[in-house]
Amino acid sequence: MNKNSTSYTVFFITTLTLVFGTGVSLVHHLTKDMLAENELLHHNRVLAKAFSLEVSGPAASDYIQAVESGLNVQTQSLENREWTVYIPRDEEQHLIGFKFQGRGVWDVITGILVLDKDLEHIRTLEFLEQHETPGLGARIEEEWFKAEFQGLRIAWDKPLHQRIIIGPSPDPDPVNQVDAITGATQTSTALMESLNRELDGFKRLTRETGFLD
Repeated sequence: MNKNSTSYTVFFITTLTLVFGTGVSLVHHLTKDMLAENELLHHNRVLAKAFSLEVSGPAASDYIQAVESGLNVQTQSLENREWTVYIPRDEEQHLIGFKFQGRGVWDVITGILVLDKDLEHIRTLEFLEQHETPGLGARIEEEWFKAEFQGLRIAWDKPLHQRIIIGPSPDPDPVNQVDAITGATQTSTALMESLNRELDGFKRLTRETGFLD
């Protein structure tokens, strides 16, 4: 076949596409179970950390056991939205958590937000997935930033966008404010908007479904 002909070019490109396409499909098929297991392990690790669950060891099965024995996982629905809700089996903890999601600068940010059962204070904030800029917006996963939310009061009497504030506050002595990440104003603002929106939706969920009563 003449290497300078159109038919050779089409044949070469088609063969190359088939070879690499088959390779990618094969790798995906061989690793999909492992990826699913790793995703489940990560999810359970985040839950265990968010609720301070006791984990007997580092294996995936240990985290599964900790979550299953420590948390009651529910699915609640409101206005075509399904919420994943976590309630500690130890009722003395008086906590409730839910999976939140919202737009970041580059992609969706998802995580676990744990509140007092009266919904007045945030207890822990942990992230499941984020794709913000490394060294800037991705710093939302740093411990110092997440620690700012521990005990943060939710100002339900304020307008929706001011119930928690990430960055400067209009109040001189705010109780619902945490510091923004230097150089990552857009991510900080996006996270603040998402959390305020999700908190509002979750409170309406508890009120309208009455599942906490």
